[in-house]
Amino acid sequence: MHPALDRPQLPDAVPEESAQRRCVWVEAWEGSRRLPMFKDHIHHLQKPVDWQLQGTSSWINLVSGRDGVAPKGWDGHAEP
Repeated sequence: MHPALDRPQLPDAVPEESAQRRCVWVEAWEGSRRLPMFKDHIHHLQKPVDWQLQGTSSWINLVSGRDGVAPKGWDGHAEP
């Protein structure tokens, strides 16, 4: 589960920062439950964006494998 869902919540899944709107992570979680084919995709974490690649060729980065390199210590499949 996402860390934001572990924080104290007000009634109706309202985040503690704002009582006027619902927590975006609760909205995402509930929305994912309504998509049977994709409901488990919410557990897959994307690696952080490598901003050092900005302004470089995405095709060259793909072919060379440079765009697939994850930061040291990153494990997108670790259990929460």
